[in-house]
Amino acid sequence: MEINPHIPLNPAVKECPPESWEKGPELIVGGELVDKELSRLIQRSRQADRDDILMKDAICALLGIRTTALKGDGFTAYLPDMNEFATIIDELTGQTWPQWSSEWEFHVSGEEIAGQVMAAGAQVATDAPGNYAFISLRAA
Repeated sequence: MEINPHIPLNPAVKECPPESWEKGPELIVGGELVDKELSRLIQRSRQADRDDILMKDAICALLGIRTTALKGDGFTAYLPDMNEFATIIDELTGQTWPQWSSEWEFHVSGEEIAGQVMAAGAQVATDAPGNYAFISLRAA
C-alpha cells in the first residue's frame, strides 16, 4: 500500500533494495494494515497533507495555478519560476490561514466529461492553456 491510497503498490518502480521485498511479517491482511505503528505513520502523513491544504492553495493562487485535471482523465503540468515559488513559500510559512473560497477550474479531455463536471457545479477551462500543459489520459 502506498501512502496515497489511490496509487497501487508496484515494487518494480521503487528504488528500494531487493531485500525490501522479501517475505516478512504480514503488514496488510484483508486489505487492512495490521502494523499499528505503520498505520499511525500513514495517518500522520495524510493528516499533514490535509493540514497544508490552505497553504498549498494560497501558493498555487499566488503562482497563477488555478486549473487542474480529473483523476483518470489527465494531468495539468506546471513549471513555475522556482525563485518566485521559494519566495512565496518563505513569505507564507507560519501564517494562519482562514477558510476562503478558492476558484479552481478543470481542464478536461472532452465535451462529455465537461458536461459532467459542469453538471456537478464546477468550472471547466475553456481557454487554451497559457501557463501549463494538459496531458490527456484518454485515447485520441
